[in-house]
Amino acid sequence: MKTYTEKLITVLLIAALILPLSALIGCAPKNGGETNEVLKDPAGIFGFLSKNAELPALADADDDTVSDIYGIDTSKLESYIMRESEDGLIEIGIFKVSDSSYLNSLSRMLTSRLASLSRSAENYSPEQYKILENTKVYTAGDIVFYLLMPDNEQIAAKIVERISAD
Repeated sequence: MKTYTEKLITVLLIAALILPLSALIGCAPKNGGETNEVLKDPAGIFGFLSKNAELPALADADDDTVSDIYGIDTSKLESYIMRESEDGLIEIGIFKVSDSSYLNSLSRMLTSRLASLSRSAENYSPEQYKILENTKVYTAGDIVFYLLMPDNEQIAAKIVERISAD
């Protein structure tokens, strides 16, 4: 028969094992592994995208490329991330404006660029054309973004929800 001290030690050991385990279980996300983090900037949005979508290696676009090819005035942006796959089939642009009056202009420029790409792809790449046809420019708060990639609508909706949660 166990003494009082042995019983007390056994109870304390069990408690020492159960409490940390219950804390870990309590901290686990309840929605299939996703957190409900609020996304506030291009880096956070790209991080969320990277965790929730399969992306190939992507190259960064520099200020000159963003200005020259897209006509975007980078001085009106607080920050941005623009990346493209080597084959050009995936392109991601996430922009946070510093001047809210620039939101509509930026959105129109990106929409025009996507429409131009779509017209070009219509004749030579049916697969890319289908993706382009389903790519939209989204605006939420002071963020404008587009995701030129397969299944972009589902992940874009999650991003908009998390930006708007602010």
